[in-house]
Formats: sequence, C-alpha cells, structure tokens
Amino acid sequence: WIFANQTVGDITTQPSVLSVSIDRTTAPVDTQLVELSVAVPDTVISVVLRAIVERAAAIAVTPTTLDFGETSESLQIEIRNTGGGILTWGANSGQAWLQVLPESGSVAPGEQQFVIINVNRTDQATGDLLGSVDISSDGGSASVSVRATVPSAGQLSVSPSALEFGVVELSLQIEIRNTGGAPLTWESATGQAWISLSPSSGTAVA
Repeated sequence: WIFANQTVGDITTQPSVLSVSIDRTTAPVDTQLVELSVAVPDTVISVVLRAIVERAAAIAVTPTTLDFGETSESLQIEIRNTGGGILTWGANSGQAWLQVLPESGSVAPGEQQFVIINVNRTDQATGDLLGSVDISSDGGSASVSVRATVPSAGQLSVSPSALEFGVVELSLQIEIRNTGGAPLTWESATGQAWISLSPSSGTAVA
C-alpha cells in the first residue's frame, strides 16, 4: 500500500526527488508507522512515514424485497457493514401495519445484524398491502419493499338446506364449506333432544 515513483537512481549535483504515495483503500486501518530506507554505499538513511488510515462505514441490506403472502407475520433482513468504521443505522416504515425490531443499531466492520419485520393485518382491508422499510445510516441508505396480502374473510356455505328423513332414514349428511379466503370456525345446534349432530363444531379451511 506504499509506493515510490522509483526505487533506484543516481545522485548528481542536483537534488533528486523521490515521490512516495499510499493507497488508503488497502492500507490497514489504524495509525501506521513505516520506516523507509534510502541507501548509498556505506550509508543508510531512514525516513519514518506516519499515516492515519480510516475507512468509512458502508451499509449493505439483504434482501431488498419481502413478500409475506397471506399468512406470514414475521420475516427478517440482514444489515451488513462492508466498510471500515462503525456503522450506525436507523429504520422507519411509516406504516402502522409494519413493525421493525430493533429500529436502530450499530454494526462493527465486517459484521452483520438481523432485523425482524412484522406485519399486522388486523383491521386492514382485504387485498394487497404495499409498503417499505427505509434504512438510513452514516454509511449510506437502503430501502426494503414490503408486500403482504390480507385474505377475504371466511364465508359459510351449507348444503343441502333441508333434510328429508321420511319414515326409515336414521342418518343423513350436510356439507359445510368455506367459500371465503380465511379459515372459518363453525358451530351447530338443534335445540331438539332427539336430533344429534356429529361433529357439532369444526374449522373449515379456505
């Protein structure tokens, strides 16, 4: 990470200029002390090079898209620090149905932190919910697109609507169906001791 424009040369009556440069992108982070030697026959002169190397934090977020579908309530993203300094970040969704845990943090160079994204479909209208989680930091910004689907409510369907036992039948069946988009919990009752139902309750999937 240290370069000189020449490593050998001749000294005349005129001064020679040796240019020294450093590459801060590859130099180790910290205060660096390096001894440079300039030698002529029977003489070595040392020059001490001192450089303070600092590299800024840099944010990388994966994935950048979350799809919760109809049932998922919690997914996670990864915030990674690909830079050289401590990364300090904060996240904001701006939507009441989106929760970020934690909402802020710090990540050491080369390390990562997992962040939980929760979706609350309660009181949300049927259909797709579209939003985003915006992340800002001292090493850049990122945005994660979020999509979640609110299914339609369960819808009860029973057939047939009448049962005819006549004079000999002891048992008949009715079919309970859920024609909606969410699981449906049902119960049944007759109010008559001579009529029995089996089962008397259950759950019909969408």
